[in-house]
Amino acid sequence: VRGGACATPKPGYYSFVVSIITFLIAFLSAFGWVALVIFGGIGLIGLPVDLINSYRERPTPITQSTYKERVIRIGERAEDLIKQGFEIQSKKGKVKRKDKNEWKKQVLVLSDEFNINEVAFKLKGGPLIIYIAKLVVGIFGVVLSFLWVVQICIWTNTGFYPFLNYMLMAMDGVWQFFGTLFFGIFAYWLLWCVIVGNYKWGVRIPLFFTLYPMKANDTLMNSMLVNILLIMLSSVAATHLCAQTFSLYARITTINSIFNVAINNLRYLQWYFYGVIWVLVGIVGLAAIYFMIRPTDRNKHFYAQVK
Repeated sequence: VRGGACATPKPGYYSFVVSIITFLIAFLSAFGWVALVIFGGIGLIGLPVDLINSYRERPTPITQSTYKERVIRIGERAEDLIKQGFEIQSKKGKVKRKDKNEWKKQVLVLSDEFNINEVAFKLKGGPLIIYIAKLVVGIFGVVLSFLWVVQICIWTNTGFYPFLNYMLMAMDGVWQFFGTLFFGIFAYWLLWCVIVGNYKWGVRIPLFFTLYPMKANDTLMNSMLVNILLIMLSSVAATHLCAQTFSLYARITTINSIFNVAINNLRYLQWYFYGVIWVLVGIVGLAAIYFMIRPTDRNKHFYAQVK
């Protein structure tokens, strides 16, 4: 202060050294964004579509004759896949990853068809309440995914309008933890989308990545470990995205200081973190187009022949 007047701050860049912990978080976030962008982008569309399809394609009661016909067809298909499996095993290193993943995909689809056939006959279609619950969650998921994309487009990278930040703050005004609850719902929905996106990528596009499905009471240890690794890797990037997307709501937090002040302004990485978010939006758009063209994994030809 000079002469009783406040000095006018000069615009410019201020450099400071971040801690090794902050740099490590940035490093993990940069790698995690790869998984988040690819699998999360696919999952934001694929997860609600799958939940809604679970209701639309729910097993319906079938007669004993239809059940037996389907069992015969499933058995014939299983024999073909066993032969293909032996051929792949005999070739060893000569087999392309694409062919191996395609075989795994066919095995998973056939396993689902077998389970659906068992539920349709032995359980008369199964409990309807479960499929209704999936439909409700799927419809709610459509809203969540849509809000994620809208918030990213109008605030995260553009700063145009806070939107969901105002909504969460208004919720806190109704009940102290109401906004925090929905903040958690948005965050965990994003992680769930990453897991589903990994599976959908393997089933729909059997290239580059090996399938590691997770099913209740039928999950192999390697599938469990791979999916845990995927969650851990993408969780850092998901936290980063949440800190940016809800920066106004979480403005007085340590997470905001770490990600929005330090990491987002790291030299050489700031443009990467800016651009990768638009890539995420682009993949969501491509996934939406793809799922409109091919909304289900179910073998319609199989069910059209046997009714």
